[in-house]
Amino acid sequence: MSSEIQLSLAICLAIPNLVFAQFESDIHAWVTQDARNPPVQNSVLFIGASTIRVYEALTRDFADYNAIQRGFGSASLDDLSRYADEIILPYDPEVIVMFTRSPETTEDNIRQDYLDFFELIHSKQNQDRPPIPILFVGAYPRLTTFAGRWITTGQTHNSIIQQIAAENDAVHFVDTASRMLETAAEPSQPPAEHLFATDRHHLNAEG
Repeated sequence: MSSEIQLSLAICLAIPNLVFAQFESDIHAWVTQDARNPPVQNSVLFIGASTIRVYEALTRDFADYNAIQRGFGSASLDDLSRYADEIILPYDPEVIVMFTRSPETTEDNIRQDYLDFFELIHSKQNQDRPPIPILFVGAYPRLTTFAGRWITTGQTHNSIIQQIAAENDAVHFVDTASRMLETAAEPSQPPAEHLFATDRHHLNAEG
């Protein structure tokens, strides 16, 4: 095996470990923080990827709902499942608001992955109460990926979650994409640029 191939393999193997190491650091910090200063009861838990993480005013905007903010990296559904015992279930929240990056897999697999996650939460939660309502914030069209990822996976991802929500009283779909697309200059065009941060990927305060 050539040295170039060996180096490529080493990099491919190292990258996931580096990502998980960063996640582990975030999770450990929250667990330590919770042990020292437990969150209040009757909270609304915001969990998921960087869209949750970079929302700097989240806890202020939702102060009346005892918001807990637990967004990390580009968290996937697998990541939320992996850390559910650390940063979801211990809070026994009144409501979970979640946002994850769109999975890049088949429609059948996406549906099953979400069904498995919702079942995980509802089977391991406090059974002395009804199933925790889960508000799933749908994928939204970004300026950086509108012509690619939004067209190929974002809309399909939203459609699947909408179908699941229609079948499960404890799951609710939050449609952000439709409101954003109303700002487009023309149909089939991306949302208005003023909704986005300077990275053209995440939303700003107006968005």
